[in-house]
Amino acid sequence: MKLNKILLLSLIMLGSTLLVHCQNQSIKFIENDLDAAKEMALESKKLIFVDAYATWCGPCKWMSANIFTNDLVADYYNENFVNLKLNMEKGDGKDFAKKYSIRAYPTLVFIDGEGNVHHRKVGALREPESFVALGETAQSEIKNLKAMHDKYQKGELSKEFITEYLKVLKSAGEKRSGVLAAFYAKIEPAQFQEKDVFEMIVEFDNSVNSKAIEYILENRALFNEKYEEETKELLYDNHLEWVMDKASGKKEDRKEMELRMIKVKKRNIPEWQKIVLIADLSELIKEKRMDEYVEIAVADVGEYFNDDPGALHGFARTVLKNTKEPANLEEALKWTERAIEQENHPTVLDTKADILFELDRKQEAIAAEQEAIELTKEKGMSKARLELYEKKLEKFKK
Repeated sequence: MKLNKILLLSLIMLGSTLLVHCQNQSIKFIENDLDAAKEMALESKKLIFVDAYATWCGPCKWMSANIFTNDLVADYYNENFVNLKLNMEKGDGKDFAKKYSIRAYPTLVFIDGEGNVHHRKVGALREPESFVALGETAQSEIKNLKAMHDKYQKGELSKEFITEYLKVLKSAGEKRSGVLAAFYAKIEPAQFQEKDVFEMIVEFDNSVNSKAIEYILENRALFNEKYEEETKELLYDNHLEWVMDKASGKKEDRKEMELRMIKVKKRNIPEWQKIVLIADLSELIKEKRMDEYVEIAVADVGEYFNDDPGALHGFARTVLKNTKEPANLEEALKWTERAIEQENHPTVLDTKADILFELDRKQEAIAAEQEAIELTKEKGMSKARLELYEKKLEKFKK
């Protein structure tokens, strides 16, 4: 009898232990105390994992709720790292952001107790397994950012290594132009035509005047024959980013932006008219000249962006926010309908409903919002988005 009681007690204790183990755990963070984390890292000889976040950052909040509380992640990070949460907008975080050039949130940084960076990743990770893999890479003396940088500094320029190094630099939000220039100088220009080299250029070179981009511009017919769509996209994206870099709304940048727009036109970059239009409209928004924005958008967006659902929706939303003129809203409505034809998405349906409601076409607005709600459920999108649409539907029905 006594033995049975002991066995029963043991089973109860085992069950309790298993229950505790199965419950959600969490990464154990030091909060906003860099010195304490460094001291602990030196004592334990572990790296510090720094969650560099901002309080307003949605992806930061999502990771805190869904990734840091995952058992697999918590077990791995609690065992292998000193974990530090740093608010980049106050206290130690402000100095940290300046020292380590934190410009986007979240940025995930791995440093040692002396403050040397071993690895970093810009942006949220959505899968627990990916987050553990990130930690494993940070600890690797072969694959982490520090190891690859050291190898590059020693003169390693093989195509295989440079490709991997560029991937790590891109993920870390680090500059890549110098590494690309060193690799380009090592190879013959004709090698830019090789498939793996061209793919490297497409993925990592965002310049408009590198050796590779200039070669592609000079031999455009050849590249169009071999990689037509990729070449057009590369030249368009790079030149758009180059022009938009000066679309600040500041008078001192306006002249340089216009010079760049002229160069884009002279180079006959694919769809250069779209680049010019985007830059002009962006400048008008920043200068708060919304009447002119609406006038130009209504006149030109349908012509140049008819096959770009994302752009059509963006322009429609901006017009809706800045005009009550029925003719302008009717034009924006056409853009949403064209976007829906190409890619039916709840956000576009929601914008369509808003425009219809503004035009006093309430029954059509209700129908569009109901469709947005059903599609949101079908796609398994966020509860917050669904609640927003449901509240809007109630407003339309009143």
